[in-house]
Amino acid sequence: MPHIHQYFTADHQRLDCLYHAFKALLARGENTCINYFDKFSQDLIRHIYWEEKVLFPFFESKSGITAGPTRVMRAEHQDIISNLVAIKEKLATANIEHMLELDALETLLSEHNQKEEQVLYPMIERFCQPEDSAKLFLAMR
Repeated sequence: MPHIHQYFTADHQRLDCLYHAFKALLARGENTCINYFDKFSQDLIRHIYWEEKVLFPFFESKSGITAGPTRVMRAEHQDIISNLVAIKEKLATANIEHMLELDALETLLSEHNQKEEQVLYPMIERFCQPEDSAKLFLAMR
């Protein structure tokens, strides 16, 4: 598997692990669930930042495609962030009875990650020479 695809897919899996730990602790009513959600949320926002500020501009400049998959991903990123904010607000006020945002976030992330892993990352890799991968990783610092 090429480097960019492998790295970002592994990051999706790492984020999923944090999210599942959060959900398990939330279900048990443990206050430490907030720590897991905070880490998950911060890292997911960083992941989104890497995509929007590093990967997508690289892909758009190499492919000339600016109205396609990256536009869809950016719109979905905004929906993901909106759900993260709503969940954080409910956790802060212990208003966890009706967190419909959790279901919305799970559905959105599942579909979003699948599109990235099966469509967008492979498209990016087609334009990515080994030195490009290294430059992209450096730009993510």
